[in-house]
Amino acid sequence: MPSDAVVFPPPYRPLPVIEGDAFARACAEAAAGADDGTLVWSGDPRRLDCAIVLEKDHVFPAVSLALLALADAVGAVGPPNVQVAIGQTDRLLVNGAVAGGVRLAFPTGEAMVIGATVDILGDPDDEPGRHPERTALREEGFDEMDTAALAVGFSRYFLLRLDRWQEGGR
Repeated sequence: MPSDAVVFPPPYRPLPVIEGDAFARACAEAAAGADDGTLVWSGDPRRLDCAIVLEKDHVFPAVSLALLALADAVGAVGPPNVQVAIGQTDRLLVNGAVAGGVRLAFPTGEAMVIGATVDILGDPDDEPGRHPERTALREEGFDEMDTAALAVGFSRYFLLRLDRWQEGGR
């Protein structure tokens, strides 16, 4: 999907990246003074890779909210028999194996960056099942995945989770 056809909900300001790590780019953007809501994302079909710049005064459990949003987004597009869960504090599990996760950084005293990744295609040189502790969505029966649509889904669920938390921690 061309980056100009991807529509993120307000208040996000999308910044597509062609190459490189969206999280690292978001950290660099935050350090350079990027606005709250800047969402850096990659259209790489092999994996979801996106990150959101937030004002540091948003004191909330960012990692937990992002991980719940990531699980919501993946669960919404997956087959009904696939188990999507949260492992440890920052990992997304699909059928019990790590498929992705979230990370947090504070590149400046005024901003933080929350990033999300999900392996969609897996390593093409690896045999499915060879590493049972990790997986990719393709290995778990997900149909063709559009990373842009998954990034939009994550961004929407993150807003929903953030709003619920701000309204009383639900």
